[in-house]
Amino acid sequence: MERLHAAADGVRRAVEARPLLAAALAFAATALLAALLAWFVLFSGLSGPVQFVYGNF
Repeated sequence: MERLHAAADGVRRAVEARPLLAAALAFAATALLAALLAWFVLFSGLSGPVQFVYGNF
């Protein structure tokens, strides 16, 4: 548990020392996850009609 607190303190110090870098990394992570979600929705085929499921009933 002590190692976890030490790691959290290290991250906190890094963010306080370089807030613009932390903001840029947060923006990049958000953009990457949004792009991944868009890719999944557009190319997975799961957002299409589901009539093939109901055709068997």
